[in-house]
Amino acid sequence: MFFLMRRCVWVIVGSILFSAGSVFADNKTALPAHPGQDRMTVYTAMALLDVDEISSADQHFVANLFVVFRWTDDRLKHEGPGSVTMELSDVWNPKFIFVNQQKIWLSMPEVVTVSPAGEVLYQQRVWGPFSQPMDVRHFPFDMQAFEMRLASTTYTSEELMFVADTEMTSLVAEKLSLPDWGIIGWELDFSAYRPVQWAKGNASVAFIFHAERYVRHHLLKVVLPLILIVIMSWIVFWIDPAESGTQIGVATTSMLTLIAYRFMVG
Repeated sequence: MFFLMRRCVWVIVGSILFSAGSVFADNKTALPAHPGQDRMTVYTAMALLDVDEISSADQHFVANLFVVFRWTDDRLKHEGPGSVTMELSDVWNPKFIFVNQQKIWLSMPEVVTVSPAGEVLYQQRVWGPFSQPMDVRHFPFDMQAFEMRLASTTYTSEELMFVADTEMTSLVAEKLSLPDWGIIGWELDFSAYRPVQWAKGNASVAFIFHAERYVRHHLLKVVLPLILIVIMSWIVFWIDPAESGTQIGVATTSMLTLIAYRFMVG
């Protein structure tokens, strides 16, 4: 009798736990699952607020970027009257990352605003260094393209599509902190992201800005000092040959100065 009662108790407890677990699982996956559309459209706008540094030696740049994503999820429609704020993790989202980030900091909370019509708005400001391979064979007369690419970690370009937002204009700030570079253009790129050639292309969007070095800056900081060092080495031709010690001293000083300058430029 005792055995039967104990068994009944365990069956009842197990049923309750199973039912509770099912409810929790349903609640957890109800919203983050794909909304069911064949191909989700995410409207995108980006603003380059500042570029703090471009390092050719370290092959990276430090940027301040403002990102806006907007999409519609009919499951989030509500009576309003105004928009409601929800955690980003509680709603479906493209699950994106910066693929070339080194270490970035987020300035705004990870939340979204949802309108009564189910339109979801996500805004974020990021700052930090991004990796960027640069070709410096024509230094200091080179031009480079710098990319900040966001890619979905879950959805391919056949399941998710990033498009430019017509209601919000992407832009570059009028004043940047770069002392020796000038921005000559920018663009949004929506090509699929493939970390390797044979990988399935993930949906992605990139803000790409093109910049060129200020040649005058490098003429004054790089070329002119080098010319002065070379001219200094010519002094040995005007020194009396009898003063061989002085000639050797000037030549040695010029060589050491050139070596130190080479390390500084490198």
